[in-house]
Amino acid sequence: MQANNTLVLPQNDTILILRGSMLKLVNHDHIAAAFLNQIVYWRDKMGRTFYKTDQDFSEELHISLFTFRRIKRNVIKNLPFIKVTRQQIPARTHYEIDYEMLNAFLAENDTPQTTNIDRLTNIDQTRVLQSAQSITETKTEITKKQQQPVVVNLDAFEEQEKPAVKKFLSTITKDQQITVMAVMMIAIKGTTISNKVGYLRSLVNAVHNGTFTPNEQKAQHSPITTEGLLRQERKRKQ
Repeated sequence: MQANNTLVLPQNDTILILRGSMLKLVNHDHIAAAFLNQIVYWRDKMGRTFYKTDQDFSEELHISLFTFRRIKRNVIKNLPFIKVTRQQIPARTHYEIDYEMLNAFLAENDTPQTTNIDRLTNIDQTRVLQSAQSITETKTEITKKQQQPVVVNLDAFEEQEKPAVKKFLSTITKDQQITVMAVMMIAIKGTTISNKVGYLRSLVNAVHNGTFTPNEQKAQHSPITTEGLLRQERKRKQ
């Protein structure tokens, strides 16, 4: 008798996908990566903002409601490219994706940022730190919803990079944009930057965090990585 080597799956079986690129965005949490991938799947399938109840989504991911809500609260809501809102009665969670920002994060994972401030000359470091002080002194609280027009020249970036660059710069004031780009240009002239978008975003995040000060910048000798930038962004949103 010949053995049956064909897998017979249940009629209503579902597939959960884990993408390596998504794992990197959620600190290699497999359940959170599956959650994020399903958000991307349903957003693409619906072609617009979509909604699901927590109960339905937790069952789709084969996890408890408690685990689902913990991951949604501690991981998904802290991703800068995911917008989560609750609407209607009974409450349904609506999910939207900022694709420009998500694509920028994925591009950074593909080409890790290794810029180090130590590569700048002493004179250039002084100029960077002076500009950093100017940013800190003019810092204001601005969220992604309060977007500002981009007033600076973006010729230093490739065409495919400019949409993400504009997205980041639109979260800070015009004066801050000018100062950030001045610091960026000094850094470009003084060292080799493998990922200009990642470097720019680290400067913009520093404006939001209030951490881009002369003293702190001097102490920042470790390379800037994508995972490090993600941690900074999550901390800023808390």
